[in-house]
Amino acid sequence: MAAVNSDLPCASGSETINSLYLTYKAAQQITETLWANERDEELRSFCASLMAYFNMMKRSLSILDDTSVSDGDNSLITLLLAPIKLMFPATCFKGPAKDRLRELVRLGENIGRAKSDFTNLTNIALVDLTKTYESRDELLKSLAMCEETLRDSYLEDLSRWATEDFSPQLVIAELPYGISNAAQSMFEAMVACIDCRCKTEHDFGARLYLGTHRKPEATPRAEDEDIIDFDMFLSTQYDWKEVRVHVSRNRVVQIVTGPANDSQSKRKRTEANALKIRQLCEAIAKIKSMAAYRLELKVLRNQLFQLQPEICNSAIDTSQNAVSLEYILRHRKGSFTERTKRILAVILASTVFHLYDTPWLQSTWGSPDILFFRTSSSAILFRPFINTPLSSLHPPVAEAPTNPPSSDDIPKDTDSDDPDLEDFFTHPCPNVITLALVLLEVYLETPLDILAQKFNIKLGTNTQPSAFTRYMDANLGSTSLDHPHSSPVPDYPADGPSNRSNLSDPRLDMQDYPHSAYTVGIICALPLELRAVQALFDTEHNGHTKMKGDSNTYALGTMGQHMIVAACLPSGEYGTNAAADAASNMRRTYYELEFCLLVGIGGGTPSPEIDIRLGDVVVSLPTSRSSGVIQYDRGKECEGNTFQLTGSLQGPPKGLRTATSALCSKPDHCSNSLRPYLEDIVRSIPCSPTSDYSHPGQENDHLFKAACSTCFALRDCIDAESHVQRRARRPTDQPEVHYGLIASGNRVLKDAVARDRWAKEHGILCFEMEAAGVMNTLPCLVIRGICDYADSYKNKRWQNYAAATAASYAKLLLRHTASSSIEWNTARIGYKNSLCIYTNGEEPKAKR
Repeated sequence: MAAVNSDLPCASGSETINSLYLTYKAAQQITETLWANERDEELRSFCASLMAYFNMMKRSLSILDDTSVSDGDNSLITLLLAPIKLMFPATCFKGPAKDRLRELVRLGENIGRAKSDFTNLTNIALVDLTKTYESRDELLKSLAMCEETLRDSYLEDLSRWATEDFSPQLVIAELPYGISNAAQSMFEAMVACIDCRCKTEHDFGARLYLGTHRKPEATPRAEDEDIIDFDMFLSTQYDWKEVRVHVSRNRVVQIVTGPANDSQSKRKRTEANALKIRQLCEAIAKIKSMAAYRLELKVLRNQLFQLQPEICNSAIDTSQNAVSLEYILRHRKGSFTERTKRILAVILASTVFHLYDTPWLQSTWGSPDILFFRTSSSAILFRPFINTPLSSLHPPVAEAPTNPPSSDDIPKDTDSDDPDLEDFFTHPCPNVITLALVLLEVYLETPLDILAQKFNIKLGTNTQPSAFTRYMDANLGSTSLDHPHSSPVPDYPADGPSNRSNLSDPRLDMQDYPHSAYTVGIICALPLELRAVQALFDTEHNGHTKMKGDSNTYALGTMGQHMIVAACLPSGEYGTNAAADAASNMRRTYYELEFCLLVGIGGGTPSPEIDIRLGDVVVSLPTSRSSGVIQYDRGKECEGNTFQLTGSLQGPPKGLRTATSALCSKPDHCSNSLRPYLEDIVRSIPCSPTSDYSHPGQENDHLFKAACSTCFALRDCIDAESHVQRRARRPTDQPEVHYGLIASGNRVLKDAVARDRWAKEHGILCFEMEAAGVMNTLPCLVIRGICDYADSYKNKRWQNYAAATAASYAKLLLRHTASSSIEWNTARIGYKNSLCIYTNGEEPKAKR
């Protein structure tokens, strides 16, 4: 470095500082160009850190003058030149140091004048920055030391400024506690009405719209300005009803759903017709049939009353799943512009201060609790809501005081005023710290766990992001720089990112992932079906806590790029009602599910046109008249002993339809592709008389004609051989896949005549008992392995193999279905929950 200083021209301190200012300005312009055109996320982050430092350095250098820096202060000059030397070594510019600095300043000026990124990149391409990236760790440390030295040792002389140069002092208004009081009152009024005598236990939920509650200064003073408006959605299960809440600042609550544009006189008239509510579930249930209306409520004297419903004016489609902020940050990076980031930051900050110390803002709140609804066109509205389960908001029951310990039980060397050990790691305002973390996530468009992994911050075993606030101060010490100065930018690993493991790596088995990670559900009716599905998991994960009232037991794992949650119906329960209940519970607990697969066995309907055999797979295929599934026991009995089907079911999502079309176009390839999965199931599940998933043999596949009365009575028939339909033997045992209409209902069909009639009239390929209860709850596709022919000759010999073929097709389908996340990977840097998104082991690509 002495050589560098010796080459500098002899100049005054101010001239040298001005030269360094221009140098750092040029470095900042070069770095900004690199950042704008860099596709590697890690290098973009590095360039962003450099820009931040260069801006701080420019400001610090701009306030230095002759009185601040003496002509002989070589130590400061040496310190300030160190980062420049690291970023632009001698290989970048030839000649002595003064010429290299001059060339650097000239390059920065050219970049500032150029209007084309191509021109700027062409100029920068002449500079070899290979060693700059290799020494980025040392460069950031050097910049941190320079910035802190200038900030602490070379303070700005404020005497140079006149009084009129300073902006007027801001007046900080008193925090509007009226909003907080109103929110608390609103909660208490609603909780008082959630207890009911219904046989089905409700799981009340609320999604409160987040706003600043500001009014323009030009707004005229309203007569009812003491009333605060809250917008929300209420639910007892998974469907949400729009609500607007008018709350008095003086803790007299009025709950109303809908716009509050009525005058005070009209409100007084409607109050006279208010009906007292004792059970909130009744009010929500009654308004469900009025899809175009919103429920109006209010609270008078701490009691909840109902007003006349009004027309909804919201564009929100509550039938679609809401999208969490965490999901957007993790899977849709680039969705927020700089403007929307700032708006969202203001809304979130206002939320914390308005809802602080109220039950609406739970201690575990975070980006997964901030939700955005969709419109009917699936567009996401920029209207954030906070999700709060009302069932968890019951006031705590006071416990009977326990007898205090005797003085003999207290150690003599313990002072009662001594702080507890956890007090050292507990922030007095954890919600404010959580706000800071969420704002960081929004600004960087990256979830906390990925930030922690990137900056090498250890969250600790089983530590969730919400609990990170307790350990932040202690663990940040492990990321401090080697020199005694602090740095606003964390240390970067010089060797690049650590090894990334694919989900198929068995070392990732039994890991913990958040509820929001799981986007695909699988529902089975029988344990033997679920066993086949679990055998095809690439990895298995630990279980989660469930929502209150959720009776499902879940199996968690992965298939390819997809995070899977699978469940089985309760033992002894089957049919559409049990399936609907399982799907509803799964949707509440795993709220980011995009679609569901119904995987299991069914009864086939062979015909001369479609040769369905036992062990084949039938997949529901939507048509112009049907969603792929019909509920064959729902309809009208008409004259002439005819039956007319009524009602309709929702079809599978477009992504699944596209994948099935691709597989349908290659039937032979599809059948052959099932073989390795079938072999995996047979190999994974130990063979026993009740768990043999191998092919039973074509000689055991018997299709009977319309049988005689003896056969229908399930007795031995002396003419049984004559009832068997003769079919050519297939050349292989590989199952075939058929696409078409599936019939679903609560009845077990064991009638060959009725089977053939349905097949002829409606084109039915398969009968089953669960799909009709799920399709209007979750977008789903039905996959059935054929275990019998829906006649009186039912037996269980083919059930295991049929379940295996259905599970195999489900995995094949998921292999051809794009995942919403590119790929979940885990980088083990001292903690479990470190999830990030990469593409098959490649470097991450910028989504611009």
